Amino acid sequence: MPEKTKRPPVSDAGADATEPTTAAPGQHDGQISRPVILRAALRIVDRDGVDGLSMRRLSDEVGRDPTVLCRHIPNKAALLDGVAEIVLGQLHVDTADPDWAAQLRAVAHDFRRLALEHPNMVPLLVTRPRPPRWANILPRCCAP
Repeated sequence: MPEKTKRPPVSDAGADATEPTTAAPGQHDGQISRPVILRAALRIVDRDGVDGLSMRRLSDEVGRDPTVLCRHIPNKAALLDGVAEIVLGQLHVDTADPDWAAQLRAVAHDFRRLALEHPNMVPLLVTRPRPPRWANILPRCCAP
């Protein structure tokens, strides 16, 4: 069996402007935030799939009561949207490049890289309706 490679930390791009914490999964320093919750949710999805993600499992992952999570993420739909934001927020597009074909190739390669890093996210990314918060992410890919 091939040895698992260690993945780089998940980016907070698109989560919000707060700084990431360095607390290990299941540990906290008294602070809980949307980016911390979303990173934990992405770890669960990467490990167990979208169906393996629940508010109860997420609360166990961050070491907090589920009611505390609801102050930051109101429901599972918002949670899935936020996790998708984190993944899509990692797409990099050079909007200054006038060569749209090159941009399209770059985005396709970048999306493929993300799909390989987070294979359990692909069905969610391609089937989920686009929430309003994605409006900040997607135009970068389609800017004239």
